[in-house]
Parts: sequence; C-alpha cells; structure tokens
Amino acid sequence: MFGVAYVKLSSRSFVVIGLGSFGSTIAAELSLMGNDVLGIDIDENIIKAQSDAIPNTAILDARDEVALLEAGVANYNVVIISIGENLEASLLTVMSVKALGVDEIWVKAKSKAHHTILQGIGVTKIIHPERDMGIRVAEKLNSPNLSDYIFLNNNQYVIHLQAGRDFTSQSVVDFIGAKKLSINILGYMNNNEFVCSSSDEFILNTPFNGVVVVGHKTELRQLGAFLL
Repeated sequence: MFGVAYVKLSSRSFVVIGLGSFGSTIAAELSLMGNDVLGIDIDENIIKAQSDAIPNTAILDARDEVALLEAGVANYNVVIISIGENLEASLLTVMSVKALGVDEIWVKAKSKAHHTILQGIGVTKIIHPERDMGIRVAEKLNSPNLSDYIFLNNNQYVIHLQAGRDFTSQSVVDFIGAKKLSINILGYMNNNEFVCSSSDEFILNTPFNGVVVVGHKTELRQLGAFLL
C-alpha cells in the first residue's frame, strides 16, 4: 500500500480457477509473493498467455470433480473461483471443489442473484470486484486527496490522506482535537516515505506531504476536507 515490498506471511497454497483478467491477476500476484499457486482454465489459449506469470497451470473443466482431484486440487489450502460470467459453470465448480473437502473457498459473484445462490450453498467468502472497485473509485473522486484506504469494520478505516497545501503537523493535531474527532495518527508521509509516528511524535516532525490515520468514515471525511 505504501511502497512496502512483498512479504510472504504464511506457507499457504492456492488454486485459482478461471484465468480472466481478475483471476489471472490474483494468481500472478500470489505467485510473485512466493506462494504455491495452481492456475486452472478450460481455455488452452488463456493458459498459454499466462504461462510466464503463472508457472504452474492446468487445462481442465473445473466442473469435473475427477479432473480436479487428478490435478491435486484437494491438496491446496485455498481455492479461488473466478468464473463470474457463466453462472452455471461457477455453481457447478463450487460444488465440485466442496466435494473435495477444500477448507477455504473464495468465489467471484457477478450479480446479487449469484451472490444469494452462493450463500445458499454455503459459500461465505464472496467477491464482487467490479462493485468493490466502483466503491473505491467513488471514494477517491469524492475525496481528491484520498490516496488509499483499508476498510477494517463498522465503518472504521485506515486511510492515507495527501495534504493539498502547506500544513504544519501541529495544525492537523489541533484540528482533530478542536473537532473532538476520534482519529488516531499512525504516521505520516515525508517525500513519499512512510514514517510510523504517534500524534506527539508527529508534532515534532513538521515536514510532511500526507498523513496516515485510523478512524470512523464520517470523521475521516472531515479531516480530508480540512487537508484539501
């Protein structure tokens, strides 16, 4: 998020079924992070196109439980099913993967109906990439100085706000205090480098061109408007 190099956090293995734009990006990024990744698609041309980014691939129909078993899918920790366009293929693939006993299954949903059906067959990790990206773009359009953010829960976010004009660190802390905002400063950006810092330390380090904070969405928007 803030220019930190990839760090492998666990020795988990992943299968990505459906190597369109979304699925292939997940598989390639997980591979770059040093994970064991198997990419699956029914289209040989797609597999060939992704061979450099995803070293371990298989051409098969993921609706076929036997084919998945022979490919070793049951031995992987996580399966991501990225077949959003073909509802029937997505659901049949889910059933085949579940039959193998895979512990963790993530599924891309194309519509609300797709989401509802997935919930009905016991899928709890459902992905809506277009909707989620739409929300992110809308947030950035609404707050031009919002560089990036991470949703935590209950409308709590960690966000990186850029300072649109000259501010002192003292003025930012004073604004949070004057408005009685429940915002905590995690650090600041100085020449595009993130510096971890508490509010007290932040005051002593005046040069900054952005601040990283955690708080409630509505209060963070107030701080964002102040920094414009």
